[in-house]
Amino acid sequence: MKKYVLSLAVICFGVSIQAQEKLTIQGQTGLALPYTDIRDFSYTGINHNITVGTGLGYYLDENNHTRLRLDLLSGKMAASNESVAWDNQFFEISTSYEYNILALIDKSSKLKLNLRAGVGMAIFTARAIDRRTRMNINEVPIGFNSQRAFEWGNFGLLGANFAFPISDRLAFNLGYNHRFMFSQNLDAIPSSSNDTYGVMTLGFTASLKSGRNPKKVEIEPEVLSDLRAKVDVYEKMANDRESERIAKIEMRNQELDAQILMLKQELAEMKQIEESSQEANQSPKLAASKPASVSQYERFRVVIASLPTQALAERFVLNSGIPRNQVEIFYIKEVNSFRVVIKSTNDRAEALQTLNIVKSDFNDAWIARF
Repeated sequence: MKKYVLSLAVICFGVSIQAQEKLTIQGQTGLALPYTDIRDFSYTGINHNITVGTGLGYYLDENNHTRLRLDLLSGKMAASNESVAWDNQFFEISTSYEYNILALIDKSSKLKLNLRAGVGMAIFTARAIDRRTRMNINEVPIGFNSQRAFEWGNFGLLGANFAFPISDRLAFNLGYNHRFMFSQNLDAIPSSSNDTYGVMTLGFTASLKSGRNPKKVEIEPEVLSDLRAKVDVYEKMANDRESERIAKIEMRNQELDAQILMLKQELAEMKQIEESSQEANQSPKLAASKPASVSQYERFRVVIASLPTQALAERFVLNSGIPRNQVEIFYIKEVNSFRVVIKSTNDRAEALQTLNIVKSDFNDAWIARF
């Protein structure tokens, strides 16, 4: 039984430590009332019956109507009859379960009437003296020898207490709890029945919870305002990037259309040159047609990007790491875009060679003629 009580106390204590939001701490003082064969309190030569204690509690429900308790209590007891007086010093540890029965009537009431039941263990020393001679009649443990300096006994506990709330985290308590001892030595007088004692207590219970709803997250107004501002900035950046991405896709589509048109024009020119060559062969009097040369305003240009605004084109050049003097930016009215050109030449083969080089860094690069 001793090992069981100690193990249960340790388990309850560990569980409480891991859940501070439901923890309570109590402190109390009170009056010890022994119920033994000798229970008169008129002899003033004996110590007063007083107790002090502390403990921890752990609420098991969200409304704080059920609680597990671990209590430590120490005190002194004394009593007498016409011929014998005895006194006792004790220390006890107990674990108990507490339930607010007023919750069955009104769950919203802050006043509590807690019924309590549990088990515990007490260690104590006691002595009985002859009132006339003031000599020891008996003592527990016998002789206070070095191998055993105290007596111990287990008990069952039943009681009740009223809790009067002072604030959301503090309550005043008034109660009575009775111990049913499995020992006959509480008063150092041998008897045929087990001794019992009760403790009237008054004290305070403080809740260690923060007072906040654990399902809600609270935040300072200044922090919330700052977070909202950051969210707005991030949303704007995301929208700008999305708009830029869509604009780039649209520009790319327009560029592809322009390239298709350029290829069609080149095919038409090649067809025209071929027809001119055939006419020259058929009529020696006609001079051989020469391919139209590309003017300085209409050249083969290696385009590495096409963007909707000049600012975006300039930023692209800056981010690419290419020196600004090595690229040109042209506005193309037909597609309403700004093309970033890394090479301009009259030689198509030279343009193709440059395109093959820059493709490793700019996958979407192409050749345009303008």
